[in-house]
Amino acid sequence: MFDEKKLSFKDLITELKSNFKNESIRKQLLNIPKFGNDHPEVDEMTMFVAGTFSEILNQYTNYRGGKYVTGLYSMTTHAYFGKITGALPSGRKKGVSFSSGIAPTNGADKNGPTAMFNSLNRIDYTKFANGVNLNVKFNKQVLGNKLGRTALKSLVTTFFKRKGMQVQINVLDPNILMKAQKDPEAYPNILVRVSGYSAFFNDLTLEAQNEIISRSSLT
Repeated sequence: MFDEKKLSFKDLITELKSNFKNESIRKQLLNIPKFGNDHPEVDEMTMFVAGTFSEILNQYTNYRGGKYVTGLYSMTTHAYFGKITGALPSGRKKGVSFSSGIAPTNGADKNGPTAMFNSLNRIDYTKFANGVNLNVKFNKQVLGNKLGRTALKSLVTTFFKRKGMQVQINVLDPNILMKAQKDPEAYPNILVRVSGYSAFFNDLTLEAQNEIISRSSLT
């Protein structure tokens, strides 16, 4: 947008401070290519940021005298950090949860799971020896037949053959999750993968529940 003179840096800062008072500008920012869509240039930028973080962190020594080892996982901090962070140039509004781990931003992976895995296979996982967590989500209807399950098997197998490091799969029905949120006693045993661990849906904070619902609703 800067190169095309559609938006100045000053105007962008104004929009971020106002939490996108101008919805038209926000929509333009949301439409800029995002990580997770098999876009080599965007994926390269993502790796540059993650790789730079790893290189800087590895220069420091911890209190026990050892080197810090970089990992890319969020546990539940992606919901909290999103809650206290203002609007971002990606089009994300103030307070919205960040994506979990190395997964694309919720709703940003618009070209399907194959494109998403292609982007993730461009990551050099040798730089992140402390581990990563990749949460992928599928609506249960997608995997409700043999064809869907075979496709999932092929996706995951190819991901690891191309040196992928880790994947966590949630197969969920967003409608059930929303019902459980309103009436938790009627759905006491729903187990979900959060971000590096599993938990009962009803034990999560409202922010974490909403983030998981948004994952499964956007597939």
